[in-house]
Parts: sequence; C-alpha cells; structure tokens
Amino acid sequence: MADALRGRERLMVVAFAFVVFTVEEPESEHRQGLRDVVGTFRHPGVLTNAAVGLLYTFGFFTLLAYTPLVLGLGAFRIGLVFFGWGLLVVVGSAVLSSRLNGLFGTPEVTVGALVAFAATLCLMWLSAGDTAALAALVVIGGLFCGVLNANLTTLAMGISSHGRSVASGAFNSLRFIGGAFAPITAGYLGQHYGATVPFLLGAFTVVVGAVVLVGRFGRFRLADSGSAAGH
Repeated sequence: MADALRGRERLMVVAFAFVVFTVEEPESEHRQGLRDVVGTFRHPGVLTNAAVGLLYTFGFFTLLAYTPLVLGLGAFRIGLVFFGWGLLVVVGSAVLSSRLNGLFGTPEVTVGALVAFAATLCLMWLSAGDTAALAALVVIGGLFCGVLNANLTTLAMGISSHGRSVASGAFNSLRFIGGAFAPITAGYLGQHYGATVPFLLGAFTVVVGAVVLVGRFGRFRLADSGSAAGH
C-alpha cells in the first residue's frame, strides 16, 4: 500500500509539471479575476446551471468516493470496476453526448441523463448485500456521468457572455461544493443508517437537480443553440 501511494504521488508530480510547462492560456482570453467569476452568477442561467452541477456532483462523488467502501472487494477488483466505469465515462462524454445533443438538444439530454443517473443510484440503494449488482451499476453509471460532465460544462460555456475560463471557473467553484460534502455525508449516513442509504440521498439530490433544470428550461435556450454549433 505504501509503495502504491508513493507511486501515485510521483505520477501526480509528473502530471503537475506537465500541466505547468505545456498548458498555456489562450491569447484571446484576457486576464480576469475573482470579481469577474463572481459576477457571472448575476446571470440566472449561469446560477441555475451551477446549482444543477452542485446537486449532480453530490451524487457523482457519492458514487465515486463512497462506493469502494461498500463493495467489499480487494484493491485490484475495485480498480477493475472503476476502470470499466471510467471507460463508459469516456464513451458518454466523447461519443454519446454529442450525438444525443444533436438529436434532442443539450438541456433535454441533460435532464434525461440526470433522471437516469438518479435511477442508477436508487438501484444501488436497493442492492444491499449484492456485490455483483452494485459493481455492475457503478460501471453503468459511468455512461450517465460522462454525458452529464460534458453537457453541464457545455451549458456553462454557452449560457454566459463571459470568457470560457471565467464561465468554467464560476461553474466549477459552485459545483464542487457538492463534491466536498458528499463523501463525509455518505460516510456518516452509511455508518449510522445502513451501508447503501447514502445512494438514496445521492439519487434525491440528482432528482432535485433535474427538477431545477426543467423549471428553468428557458434560461438554457441560448446555451443549447450555441452548443449545437460547438459540437
């Protein structure tokens, strides 16, 4: 375990160095600060999308951070499960999202993916004691996570009149609050109320995100038209 941790730390250092020395800010983007990021939330569509992202990310990190604790598998098998999950995340974000968005529209596909992801989390809640079913649902959930990761970012870029870096920064600054609270909340609920109960809460937050998005659908028409051209 110690060797694995040291190996991971080395890879993180290499990745950090690679980003520092190879990634450059686009010339078209002028330098903007915290005030610009906060100012984007004055746009109701930006705020709505960020709120949906927060609720979804709570469910996302419930699956990602908490599930390994309840699978009851060894490190290698857990790695295989999340390898499959990661592959479907790639398929969902790089292949499926663009095709579905072209057919139905980005907001509509996002709502459908939120509902599907919430249903997956509900099934994970009902799969107490069935390790095989739980592992399979984790992998399947990757497909919906991929679509949602791509679409919510697409909406964040398209709905705001600000630069891409500021729009992305505003979206992620609020979104990952959900990621911060999900693991500790899941751990508490799992310890006191049952191992799979956190998945039910995750499903609830994702459903609330879908309801919020449907209720504010009109705010995303500009993002949808823009994203269609972008894809």
